[in-house]
Parts: sequence; C-alpha cells; structure tokens
Amino acid sequence: MDFLVSSGINWIIAIQSLGSWLEMPMKFFSFLGSENFLLLILPLVYWSIDSRLGLQIAMILAASNNLKPILKMFFAGPRPYWVSAKVKAFVYEGSFGIPSGHAQDAVALWGITASYIRRRSRLHFLLAFHVYTLPHILCMMYWLVG
Repeated sequence: MDFLVSSGINWIIAIQSLGSWLEMPMKFFSFLGSENFLLLILPLVYWSIDSRLGLQIAMILAASNNLKPILKMFFAGPRPYWVSAKVKAFVYEGSFGIPSGHAQDAVALWGITASYIRRRSRLHFLLAFHVYTLPHILCMMYWLVG
C-alpha cells in the first residue's frame, strides 16, 4: 500500500504543478459532488422529473451516507495532505480519505439516474457520468489509488 500512496502523491503533485488555473474548475466539479448540490438537485428531481426517481435517489444517498463513516473507519486511508506537505489542500477535512464522499455520492446519484434512463439514452448518460467524474479523479481531494 505504501507504493500506491507514494505514487498517488507523486501523481497529485504533478497535476498541481500544472498551475493554479485548475483550481476554480476543480472547485466547481467538487461542488457538483457536495451535499449542498445534492440538496439542490434532489427536490428538483422529485418535483420536476419523477417523484419515484427522487425517492430512489434519496434512499440510495441515505444508505451511502450511513455506510460511508463505517468504511472510512475500516480503511483508515490518509488524505494526501496528511502524508506530504508538498500536496496543497484546497479543502480541509477531518475524516479519512477513503472512500471519497464526493465520488461515492456521485456514483450513487448518477448510477441510479442512469438506470432510470431508457436504453437509447444511456450512452448519453454514461458520457455525462465520465465528464463529471474525470475532474473528481483529478481533483486531488481524495485517493483513488488507496
């Protein structure tokens, strides 16, 4: 695991060295995975799109958010800025880094929504899912490598 942590830190430092111009887009995409965004989108889905889908999203997010602290304590994975002073922290969190709350909520939200979409539209949703999650991978807030 030490190899994965050190290579992850090297990767994060390389991405951060590309310049501060990435900071605002990363904060925007990070907001799209935040609880504040989910609190905005959930009523919109429930009242404007489909109440059943809204309830399904709410239930999967509730289950995900109840499981998250248990998994964080089980894996006890450090955040990148805990391990290396060279990593710039854009947001400070007190909990462990694995699993990523943003990534876990994004998979829950987009996964249940993709299953809702008809087969002919799933390709569009998969594309949107990847456009959404790629910046989270690059966001340097959480570990995908362990």
